[in-house]
Amino acid sequence: MPEMGVKAVKRALAPVQGIWQTGFVMKNRLALGVLLLLSCTAFADNLRVEMKAEKKRFDTSREKSETTFTSNEKWGYVIKLRNTTFKDLPDVSVEYQIFSKDEKMAASKGDVDHRRLKGTQKIGDWKVNAISSFETEQVDLTRSQLVGGYYYANRASVKATDSITGIWVRIFSAGKQISEIIDPPSLATKAKWDAPALPANEK
Repeated sequence: MPEMGVKAVKRALAPVQGIWQTGFVMKNRLALGVLLLLSCTAFADNLRVEMKAEKKRFDTSREKSETTFTSNEKWGYVIKLRNTTFKDLPDVSVEYQIFSKDEKMAASKGDVDHRRLKGTQKIGDWKVNAISSFETEQVDLTRSQLVGGYYYANRASVKATDSITGIWVRIFSAGKQISEIIDPPSLATKAKWDAPALPANEK
């Protein structure tokens, strides 16, 4: 990357506060270091988009029987995107996938289902340095535990906790992908965007 491009990246990152993630493509070591520091992967047209993704619990309900306590929760993300491409972008839209794991009561260790929830968000024409925020679709997660001294005869786990494992975001302008951000980056080694998977909220 030209020296001027490296300096531009440094200047762009200087005012950023919090854990912002950046999508862009570079080939030199400085760019790789920035990429790892900001915990993201991204590519396409060298356009930079910053993202901050915060998990949020939207709702919860609890049930208790003689043997089991269960908490049913709805989780998702609050997404904030900033246009740091140094130009206005037309007709911007977002596609995302939220990944989660579904544990089973009385299951053997490592016996979990991996699920995903797909969603889209329309941004429209996006001015340079503008911030767009939205809440994602919600994933149904369950936490269960045996109570009252009950246990399984085979000593299987008496707890099961579903959880969100990450989010994969692709950003488009006029139908063309301009950026991709994966949080955490390790998610890319465990899942594929187009791979078949169990849908979330269908158990």
